[in-house]
Amino acid sequence: MKAAVLFDNFGPYHIARLKVASAVADVSAVQFAGDSSNYQWQRAGGVGLKIFTLNPSGTSWEMTHLEFRARLFGVLNQVLPDVVFVPGWATPGPLLALQWCLQKGIPAVMMSESTAWDSPRVFLREFVKRFIVSLASAALVGGKPQRDYMIQLGMPQKCVFTGYNIVDNEYFTSESDRWRQSVNSLDQPYFLASNRFIAKKNLFFLLEAYAAYVKQSSMEKSLRLWPLVLLGDGELRESLFQHARSLGLDLDFSAPWEVSERDGDRGRVFFPGFRQVNELPRFYAGAGAFVHASLSEQWGLVVNEAMASKLPVLVSKNCGCAIDLVREGENGYTFVALQPESLTQLLLKISKMDLSSRKKMGECGRAIISGWGANHFADGFQCAAREALEAPPKRSRLLANALLTVFCKRLLA
Repeated sequence: MKAAVLFDNFGPYHIARLKVASAVADVSAVQFAGDSSNYQWQRAGGVGLKIFTLNPSGTSWEMTHLEFRARLFGVLNQVLPDVVFVPGWATPGPLLALQWCLQKGIPAVMMSESTAWDSPRVFLREFVKRFIVSLASAALVGGKPQRDYMIQLGMPQKCVFTGYNIVDNEYFTSESDRWRQSVNSLDQPYFLASNRFIAKKNLFFLLEAYAAYVKQSSMEKSLRLWPLVLLGDGELRESLFQHARSLGLDLDFSAPWEVSERDGDRGRVFFPGFRQVNELPRFYAGAGAFVHASLSEQWGLVVNEAMASKLPVLVSKNCGCAIDLVREGENGYTFVALQPESLTQLLLKISKMDLSSRKKMGECGRAIISGWGANHFADGFQCAAREALEAPPKRSRLLANALLTVFCKRLLA
């Protein structure tokens, strides 16, 4: 089976999936651009994959409609796949890919991590979305809420398969273990969060919950205060610095192990900036727990990374992964976003645990996430491709092609 797998820009998550897919099919990996407008990932190397890049020198939004169409159609005509895996429905690339599939009579698999509640839903947009989804023959999604939403959009239940949202579990497990063995950091744990610094990540709320934790911890003389590490970067960086200072927190712009003295009555927040995937395991290795506080999150792959790294996790109920990955009291806890006190109490609860209890929770998380790794993705990928290939072909309708062109041009306008 020849499959074309499309993404906007290849980051570590995508490379992990492409490697798995290449083990079960003849895969041509197509990225729309060499750079991402959202992430500072290092450019992906060859890693043994057949990679095609439509715009090597910029982002996908820097191509005109005609340029995008000509380059994508040129690659797909060269590859001539049996099935095309399309990344969602909300950007020009997937719409153009569906247009090519309609014209050539090639089935498409819709890849999605969206849920019914990750953003406000408007009737007209949902109507358009249902139309676009109807042009695919199968779907590969994250977990239960993502599957339910895809069915809600009209995809038959038998055509929807899970396993899309995976990371390289083995990498994070082995590398975090290696750092734990080489660096004695478990006696100085910290809370770790890893996000883009944008509004939906709810980081002002996290800082407020942490400041309350610091205040309450000061009343318990036997409780050792944990710092907070906020990995990442983004448009709200300076605002977050100011907010942390206004809460009476100390700021440090290094990694925790780069300072000699970490105790303080006021609490300390580390802002080490954005770090590449090869640097992440050391941060996971030294952490006592991972926190993901998003107001809106389709999935939350950093939670996968933390669980693979054997950390207890505290996850907002608004995260799409929470239902499938978090077992209350076993590998972590969920909390309600915008209720700082609920998170503060969980920060206190985790920091009061002894090391053996935290290790037990981490091992439980690692066992859970092992079911959401390479094998799960491979099964979902193969089943979705098989279902698409066996489904009746979509007819090349003039109206469908015209509407896809209109939608794409509006996005690129």
